[in-house]
Amino acid sequence: MEMNVNGFINSSANAKYKMGKNCEKDDLPQKAASLYWLAMMEGNAKAKEVFSFDMDNKKKADASFSRFEVIRHAAEIGCPEAQFSIGARYRTGVGVAKSYDLAFKWFSLSAEQGNLDAIYYLGKMYDKGRAVEQDEKIAMTKIRYAAERGHAVAQHDMGKRCEQGILVKKDPSMALQWYLRSADGGYRMSTYRVGEMYLSGIGTKKDPSTAVKWLYKAMDEGYIIAAYTIARMYEVGNGVCKDIRYAVKMYERAANRGYFCASFRLGEMYEKGLGVEKESKRALSWYKKSGNQRYYPAQMKLFSIFDTGQLGEKDKIQATYWFKKMMAENMLFLRKDVGDVEAFIAEHDLFEN
Repeated sequence: MEMNVNGFINSSANAKYKMGKNCEKDDLPQKAASLYWLAMMEGNAKAKEVFSFDMDNKKKADASFSRFEVIRHAAEIGCPEAQFSIGARYRTGVGVAKSYDLAFKWFSLSAEQGNLDAIYYLGKMYDKGRAVEQDEKIAMTKIRYAAERGHAVAQHDMGKRCEQGILVKKDPSMALQWYLRSADGGYRMSTYRVGEMYLSGIGTKKDPSTAVKWLYKAMDEGYIIAAYTIARMYEVGNGVCKDIRYAVKMYERAANRGYFCASFRLGEMYEKGLGVEKESKRALSWYKKSGNQRYYPAQMKLFSIFDTGQLGEKDKIQATYWFKKMMAENMLFLRKDVGDVEAFIAEHDLFEN
């Protein structure tokens, strides 16, 4: 690798990172790239973050042009982490126009150096036939290779494939083993799926007490759906002592982190007085939160509330608003529910001045 960082070689990793940051700020992307790479190789965690890219959390990535330039220069001088990061940005369109061809190019360069992220996502591109002729055999070879060497996302992928029989023999017990390996690697979706499998008895003996431990672990790792599942368990007493008040707290935890199903369930609980005092205003507030997240059952519920006066006075303006929202965001579900939408509009006197 060629790195123009004379005079900085003997500096500490932290100093190299700080100098790289200053170079990036001063619009010196080539020097910043070299310094960041050196700092990362010497164990600096912040430098490693510069080149990281989480496919499951694209919003977290720095999409600025200056950062892209730094990573591009590092990729061009051979940094495999940077090569993967550039490929990931082209694959997802973060900070640059989406290009599967360029994603494939950079993933390939990174994979040649043994980068497991790149090997796995190359496998996914062969699986989907993106920028390359679809080849399921090559796809599985690469995905399995990454999984067997500890790539947590690839291990989760193998778990799904074994559970559903996708290009491999269907084997729920083997799926559970892959999910366990992935969870041990810190992949929270696998942690959650392990909990679900113990809860449902898929690939293992049904064991709600073990399930709830895994679900709490997933929740602590930031997987908000786990809090919702825990709430459901406490609401009905599935493997735990029934406690509706605690269920409400768990629903609130999930809802406050943005899970629309939890918001909708809280609306139902406040409407019916389940574990809380019956309170129409709060019910309506939770329904609206869920509906504004495009959740169709909440939108239909709100239409019904305002169309019939279920929680108070009828409100044709609000009923029309939520119906229009369903038409714009969930027309397939709406047609399935009401059939002839135009006839339904006429029957309910919607959109009339």
